[in-house]
Amino acid sequence: MDSDNPVEQEVGETAREGASAVGVGAQKAQVILGEAWNQLKQQVLKRALQSLLAAASPYLTVPVVILTGVLLIIFILVFAVGAGTAGELTGVNNPRESGGLVQCEPGEPCPIEPPPATGECAELANVPRLSYSYQNDRVGIPQGQIERVVGDPPEDPVGEMVTVHPRICDGLIGMVNSGITIRVTAALNRHDKYVAGSNRISAHWVGAAVDFGNNVAIARYMFENRSALGIDQIITGVWRQYNVNNGQPYDGYSEALLQSHMNHIHVGW
Repeated sequence: MDSDNPVEQEVGETAREGASAVGVGAQKAQVILGEAWNQLKQQVLKRALQSLLAAASPYLTVPVVILTGVLLIIFILVFAVGAGTAGELTGVNNPRESGGLVQCEPGEPCPIEPPPATGECAELANVPRLSYSYQNDRVGIPQGQIERVVGDPPEDPVGEMVTVHPRICDGLIGMVNSGITIRVTAALNRHDKYVAGSNRISAHWVGAAVDFGNNVAIARYMFENRSALGIDQIITGVWRQYNVNNGQPYDGYSEALLQSHMNHIHVGW
């Protein structure tokens, strides 16, 4: 509360002026100290750099400088190439991916590599873009043979090695080379012998079918290369325009069958 006493008012005003002066002085002091600290850091860094150059100067001959520059350029080039080809097979250009769709660099077409026709599976070992839900599929596909972990003895005992259809590997290599990320949810894995609700032997049981995690790029690739790969059947409940039966586009699958293929893409040979 303000006082009516003139003496007290004068003393109060003087006190406020003094406090204000102290505040301004503290701010100036802070600025001065900050500038001094920055200058000190610059001097320390400058002296450290001068000392380093002085120590290294006897060794900085022209040949050493040239050799260092060449080695630096080689390192940069090797690093750039290695970063661009990690996880690729021969000929991969590694487009970016988003939401299951293949997306290439802006302004560049997205190259789709045709599948090879070699039937070789070994190249599929340790490919980061290719993953599996089941251990026996992960180990067996690159070897061309998958171990049976669910049997039907005596004809199909547990431990039997089932040959992978060679065009499965061709299709996988073609997709990896086209920059498509693949999840194999079921090849032989622990699949039942018979197609659900029938007495027909499943193509999975004989190593001639693969189920993939949903990715429209997989459905499209398999559909467009169905003739080259000799594909007999594609079933997807999500992208039905890519369904195939007996090697031909097909829209006659039952709704019940399509509903059972909403979370994966079945491809059979």
